[in-house]
Amino acid sequence: MICRAEEAGRKDGIKEGIQIGREEGRQVGFVECKLEIAKNMVRKGFANDEIAEITELPIKSILNIK
Repeated sequence: MICRAEEAGRKDGIKEGIQIGREEGRQVGFVECKLEIAKNMVRKGFANDEIAEITELPIKSILNIK
């Protein structure tokens, strides 16, 4: 049998886990969007340093696109 305090703690933990998952999902989506923009910029002939400045991605990430 679960006591009320344990049940409340479990529910709070679940809520916190859901919130963390949402935030991580947003971050992943944000980075994927930046990578897609960088890919388009590479195709259009932008210089790596320009792409890095505009997308705020590291040069290493941009070099992996090519």
